Amino acid sequence: MTVTIAQLTDTHLLPQRDRFLRGIAPWYSLQAVLQPAAATQPDLLLLTGDLADSGEAAAYQHLRDLLVPHHIPVAWVGGNHDDLQVATEVLSSPPIRAEKAISLGSWRLLLVNSILPTAEWGEGYIFAGELAWLQRELQTHPHQPTAVAVHHHPLPMGIDWLDRIALQNAHEFLTLLANHPQVRWVTCGHVHMSSDCSYQDFHCYTTPSTFMQVFDETKHTDPESQMPGFRLFSLYSDGGYATEIHRVELPAEAEFAPTTP
Repeated sequence: MTVTIAQLTDTHLLPQRDRFLRGIAPWYSLQAVLQPAAATQPDLLLLTGDLADSGEAAAYQHLRDLLVPHHIPVAWVGGNHDDLQVATEVLSSPPIRAEKAISLGSWRLLLVNSILPTAEWGEGYIFAGELAWLQRELQTHPHQPTAVAVHHHPLPMGIDWLDRIALQNAHEFLTLLANHPQVRWVTCGHVHMSSDCSYQDFHCYTTPSTFMQVFDETKHTDPESQMPGFRLFSLYSDGGYATEIHRVELPAEAEFAPTTP
């Protein structure tokens, strides 16, 4: 049996559907990415933070309105742009799952909160209580292949300003995971780009934003790296898995076109 997860991240939705942010309408961009993601018929849609740009209830309601018609179970973690209390109030009923530890066939998915409320620039931190919960979950299920989702990236992207707002206690987090060999991979949002790094025996992935991308010309020379997209995971019952990025062209209504005077 193969279980599939479609990861979408950094949607940065606004209270108004037609409003533009940095030249892109996030609602239309998300709609364009969600359609092919849902068409893969995943067992779970995984959203990894910065769901709203400024934490407004209307933005989370727009997200819910887009998700519900697809009748696909949804799991999510918050990001530094989110208001966790407001998001939880809106995103707390089916098909959105409330639990932080999710069974998917022979696999388990653990959702970790990395929001640092006092962050000045958007950096992340996993507090002691969250790390203790994570350790208990891993100790309780030592033989089930496990994936972890968190918003902030624990490994450097090689972009100075981006790595300054990474997970601040990344070493503690990564060491905990490395001590539990059932952990196969970690996936993150936050960086608005695709990457695949390894730490000891597991991989750390990041995923393109459904909104706008961080473009590093030293690493990405193809035009596709500037396109929004999603990541698809295929999880196999023997503990193996495969993952791939799917890019999507922005629809015309998602891009701001200045009028000519």
